[in-house]
Amino acid sequence: MISKTMKKAVSLAMSLAVVTGAVAPVSASAAGTRTKPEAFGDDTYKNRFLSLYDDVVTNGQENGYLSKNNVASGGFGVPYHAVETMIVEAPDYGHETTSEAMSYIVWVAAMRDILTQGTSDASSDLSKAWKTMEIMIPTQQSGFWANTPSATYSPELDTIEEYATDEAAMVMGNTATNPIWKNFTSAYSSDKGLYLMHWLADVDNWYGYGSGTSFTLINTFQRGAMESCWETVPHPCVEELKYGNPQQGIKGIFKAPNELTIAAQWSYTNAPDAEDRAIQAVYAANRWGVGDSSVTTLAAKMGDELRNNMFDKYYKKIAVDTDSWSPSTGYESAHYLRNWYTSWGGAIDGSWTWQIGCSHCHEFYQNPLAAYALLADDGLKSGMKAENAVKDYETSLARQLEFYLWLQASNGPIAGGATNSNRGRYAPYSDGILNEDGSTTYVTSTFYDMLYVEHPVYLDPGSNHWIGNQVWATQRLAELYYYVKTDGDASKGAVKPGGLTIEDALSKLLDRWVAWFVENTTLTDDGDYAIPATLDWSGQPATWTGTYDENANSGLTCTVTATGSSDLGCVSSLANTLIYYAKAVGTKSSEISADATS
Repeated sequence: MISKTMKKAVSLAMSLAVVTGAVAPVSASAAGTRTKPEAFGDDTYKNRFLSLYDDVVTNGQENGYLSKNNVASGGFGVPYHAVETMIVEAPDYGHETTSEAMSYIVWVAAMRDILTQGTSDASSDLSKAWKTMEIMIPTQQSGFWANTPSATYSPELDTIEEYATDEAAMVMGNTATNPIWKNFTSAYSSDKGLYLMHWLADVDNWYGYGSGTSFTLINTFQRGAMESCWETVPHPCVEELKYGNPQQGIKGIFKAPNELTIAAQWSYTNAPDAEDRAIQAVYAANRWGVGDSSVTTLAAKMGDELRNNMFDKYYKKIAVDTDSWSPSTGYESAHYLRNWYTSWGGAIDGSWTWQIGCSHCHEFYQNPLAAYALLADDGLKSGMKAENAVKDYETSLARQLEFYLWLQASNGPIAGGATNSNRGRYAPYSDGILNEDGSTTYVTSTFYDMLYVEHPVYLDPGSNHWIGNQVWATQRLAELYYYVKTDGDASKGAVKPGGLTIEDALSKLLDRWVAWFVENTTLTDDGDYAIPATLDWSGQPATWTGTYDENANSGLTCTVTATGSSDLGCVSSLANTLIYYAKAVGTKSSEISADATS
């Protein structure tokens, strides 16, 4: 067992070593297509970052990171999800872009602004990055502010083959209504739709659903938990019936055979971790003194409207006995967590609209740092204009932290998540959850009446094997821990997750998580390293009682099944996590010795 003092020192030593190892190959990779000399050198962390930023953003169009064909007005070229076009990822083509990529460009712009503040290289790139990100906010939302959106229940199914059948057809008369839609139309009456990002776009119109090389919003995943990336059918978000079946367009493949025609329509889906990450970046910029008030106002509106991601898919009560015919129930349908998406759409002529939430909540998508920012930052807090925004985020902040406390395995990592709709069709909890191989596991653990799920949302492969879910999620916790330790708790003790203060809750989570990572990460004398890459899970957490018990999850563990060093996004996020943690607990560089890393 590693001592707490040694753990602090090791975490800082590891983070510095991993940062050094991670940045070097990125610099080398970027140098392969660099069109201009490295601008800032690589002798310090700051200069390495600025050199990378110079390659990827400032000169990103020349170097292939940003689109030359689509440049945001007042912003940058649209970032590609990857320089390479052939990728194995959630996007099926590298020159698509994602709301994720857009949120990161906001984050790195804020970092550049603070790192160059007061120098001859000073910039105000935060505003440019935000304008670039806004290209993901749909402009075609006809009728959404004028017509109350509703949605007709349609079950999720266990296999792809079951889709486009009568069984998957909508159940007429079983409709849902978003209880907070009217709050947004009232508060932002001059808008014409939601200020949220769709998650995916074809940057240069490679699929051809747009015109020329125009930026085009597209979608892929539609057919349940077993649909993996290359099994999806990419299709345009604005369905004008130009492609595919003349009566059904491309969307016809998802419809039941008895739906012979569909209307020209639009539809979008967000991935709320991206919006939260952008808000996180704006909060950091404001703390650093390089914020932009106009960006803060927009980030506040985005955060306000992200409350659409706090509700069940069909706005049904969060309850063990909710079934497919349970009514839409207003705020009783709020789980106050970050779910996987909200989707919204309507007819192109504006005659009807619809919206759904999502019943599935993954640990990976939670961001209590963003929730905290929306409460702690005066500009963000006052900029949320719709009714109940502050109240909802106070509840959500506590609920998200409790979610992590509930899901933490006995050895440290964070398990999958929970759902209010077993198998996506409100199946009885006693039916068991679906596994990757199609088998069933019987689960009894619940969190505020939501059922524990080992791999929420996706099963091919299971969504919580990847180590990125650990390091990205925990980075937010570590950064929040640092802010609370540095500035004090902005809630002044009013937010009590599991009966703990925010600081104590974060300490409980991070101490155990960091200890596990330190013990499972290898640093070698030649500067190489390996971190956990893939995890398997066993057991389930104890049912959440509302009060934290650090010994409750003795039956929930994870096992490392693969290690690696090639996923630089994960490596960098791990380093970021460990740096914030080490700083929060007061580790000094002078405490690091050769013994600490042996």
